[in-house]
Amino acid sequence: MTKWGAGVTTLGAGMTTLGAGMAKLSAGMTQLGAGVTQLGAGMAKVCVLLFIVSLVGCASPPKPASTVDRPAWSGRLSIKIDATDTAAAQQNTAGFTLSGNPQAGQLDLLTPLGSKAAQVLWDTGFATLTDGKVGRRFLDLADALESVTGAKIPVSNLFGWLQGKQDKALEASMGWEVDLTRLAEGRIIAIRVAPQPRIELRVVLEP
Repeated sequence: MTKWGAGVTTLGAGMTTLGAGMAKLSAGMTQLGAGVTQLGAGMAKVCVLLFIVSLVGCASPPKPASTVDRPAWSGRLSIKIDATDTAAAQQNTAGFTLSGNPQAGQLDLLTPLGSKAAQVLWDTGFATLTDGKVGRRFLDLADALESVTGAKIPVSNLFGWLQGKQDKALEASMGWEVDLTRLAEGRIIAIRVAPQPRIELRVVLEP
C-alpha cells in the first residue's frame, strides 16, 4: 500500500507538472494570438497608407512635355466669381495641364483623383470643348473657358503671366490686377475688379 500510495503521489505530481505546462502553453498561445492581432493591425495601417499615397499620386497631374515652340505647364487653378444681383457666387478648383500658346494648344482640367474632367483643344479660329457631353465648338479658347468655368479670362495675358510677362497698363485698362511676385514659387494671383462681378484667379504650378 505504501508503494501504491507513493506511486499515486508521483502520478499526482506529474499531472500537476503537466497542468502547469499546459497553462504555460495556453499563455504562450494567447501571447501569439495578441501578436498576430497586432501584426494584422499594422498591416492594415500600411495598406491604408499605401492607398492614400496612391491617391495622392493620382491627384498630381502629369506634366506635359515642354518645348520652345510649345511651352507646357501643370498644377492647380482656382476661379472664384462673386455673387451679383442676378447670379450666385461660384468657385471652381481643378488640376490642369496646359500646353501651347494663345493661337493653338490643349488644356486638360482634372478631378481631385487625376481623371480628366474636361478638355479644350484650340487652333486658329476655333476651339472645341469636351466635358463628358457632346463636344462643343467655340470661336476661341476664351469662349470655351468661359463656358466651362463661368469666367472670362484674358487668354493672351494668361500665357504671358505663366512666362513672367506683364503689361500693367493693358491689364489695368481691362480691369485686372495681377500679382506675379511669387511666380518663382509657382504662384499667380489675378483679380478682375471691373466690370462686375469680381473674378479671382489663382494658379499654383507644379515644379
